[in-house]
Amino acid sequence: METRMVFKNPEKQTAIIIAPNYISIHKLPPYKSWELLLEEVEPILDHYFSLNLGKSLLQVNMAYINQIELDRLESISGKFGILPQADVLQLGMQQNLFFQSQYEFEPNLLAQLKLFQNKVSEKKVGYVFECSCLALNHTKGKSWQNLVQAAHDKSNEIFNSITKK
Repeated sequence: METRMVFKNPEKQTAIIIAPNYISIHKLPPYKSWELLLEEVEPILDHYFSLNLGKSLLQVNMAYINQIELDRLESISGKFGILPQADVLQLGMQQNLFFQSQYEFEPNLLAQLKLFQNKVSEKKVGYVFECSCLALNHTKGKSWQNLVQAAHDKSNEIFNSITKK
């Protein structure tokens, strides 16, 4: 198994995983700005490249991860535009949820959505939603900045388009 380095910042709720030719950026709420997150990524990548552990990035993954807690009687379909809202389902009480879907946007841009129930109490139901995008560099010609930006932009676009405020 190849060596991976994990850089965690509990105060900023981030984790950056680096392996040869690969970086995965994970961000929990609150989401302040992409520019601030990128400021965390740049010095880590610069240091990684200075150690001659890699010359370029072939894969970049950007994941937004949210934990959502709803009242037991509230429908998760009201928060996400990707779930069914059939009237017949409103008559029952949801017992569990697991949703996963993948999309290819270009030969080098893949997105994955995951939504699952992670806890239930008498009054509340907890969910985890992850929206991630993987940008691939097949030619080794793109800069790491372009790959990181492409993964971020698509992940952010999808996240914002399916979450209901």
